[in-house]
Amino acid sequence: MRGGLRRDCGRLAAGHHNHLHDWPVHLDIGRVDLDIRGWPTGEFTKQGTELKFGEKALVPVKTGGTLGVTATSIMKGDPADLAPLQLGDKAAGQTPWYINFTITNESGDDLSAVSVGLTGGLLGDGSRAASVSIIGRFRPCENATSPRTFTTKGASFTTCRLALAGGTAMVTAATYTGSSNDIPDADYIRDPIVWK
Repeated sequence: MRGGLRRDCGRLAAGHHNHLHDWPVHLDIGRVDLDIRGWPTGEFTKQGTELKFGEKALVPVKTGGTLGVTATSIMKGDPADLAPLQLGDKAAGQTPWYINFTITNESGDDLSAVSVGLTGGLLGDGSRAASVSIIGRFRPCENATSPRTFTTKGASFTTCRLALAGGTAMVTAATYTGSSNDIPDADYIRDPIVWK
């Protein structure tokens, strides 16, 4: 009886061991930390980072992949530029400011469907500038979307965010406030990346 019991236990242990090989294996790999999508957590620019214009931030894409976001300049527009947008009283006393960005594909994923709309500006006192979402074309500040060719590493396009400032206020900084995807140190909604 004991011998049979040992043989049964041996078969059970062997079967259990073989079955484990069919399951995903999760290993503690030490110093290399991975988020739930398999991204190295140190790959992206940390939330709250302050950069100079022309410096690139690396940010995650919600569906996977990495974008490079570079604020290149802020230009003051003419209040008359706003007339075609028909903003009515919302434009009264407001000056348009054009915040220019270069977006790059850093991971080589197909990012042709990505929308980079989570950019904006800060006023001189550190408060957020009002932003305007534009449907259609606005020649002084073209809010471009990623092209169909945005599928290879190094591909890039330029886009512009329209911000407003009232009276003598000035837009002096650019921001990125994209989704964090639960990646440590990448909660840009709470603590955006800032270019000055």
